[in-house]
Amino acid sequence: MSGNLVLRIGANRSPQERYLVALSRQSFGYGVAFHLTGNRTYLDSMKAGIDFIRQNAMDRTNGGMAPMQNLSKDTWGPAPGLRTPQQLAYGLLGMSFYYYLTRDPEVLGDILAVKNYIFEKYSVSSGALQWQLVFRAGVIREDMQLVAQLDQMNTYLVLLAPILPDEVQREWKASLVQLAKVMIDQFYSPGEKLFFRSAKSTGR
Repeated sequence: MSGNLVLRIGANRSPQERYLVALSRQSFGYGVAFHLTGNRTYLDSMKAGIDFIRQNAMDRTNGGMAPMQNLSKDTWGPAPGLRTPQQLAYGLLGMSFYYYLTRDPEVLGDILAVKNYIFEKYSVSSGALQWQLVFRAGVIREDMQLVAQLDQMNTYLVLLAPILPDEVQREWKASLVQLAKVMIDQFYSPGEKLFFRSAKSTGR
């Protein structure tokens, strides 16, 4: 995968912006192509994307990952308090599938760091993951969105939990149980047989 191709990944909404979610999804796509065909070129392309994410989007000062790069300023943002657990989960999508394919221990280290950051920073007393850490002028409040819970499961937890070392595997399975209970208790309506996208919105 050429450097020029890496630079184009995720520059979707504006030519001056690059997005972690798009970077991660495209890297995941290369992994799927390798998994289906065995063509090493796809795995090399995937690795180039994963390397770019790990070298640039990982926030090694504050923790977690930065969802967007301003290309004109060569800066990553937004501030940690404005990032969502859904963005962070999809940031792990490509890395998680890369680890699934390669068992690269260095990549696993970054996956574990981000997973721990999500559950340490965003968890509230009910067990749910709140949507953001800071809202409007630094006011902190709880806002629970279904996708904040669900996308932890479908991007990395379910895929990797069975293949992790025993101690970590137990922790991840506990996280899966926690999120499943949260979704049933706080987002599901037995009467309507529906999951609502927000646990706080009256209109849902």
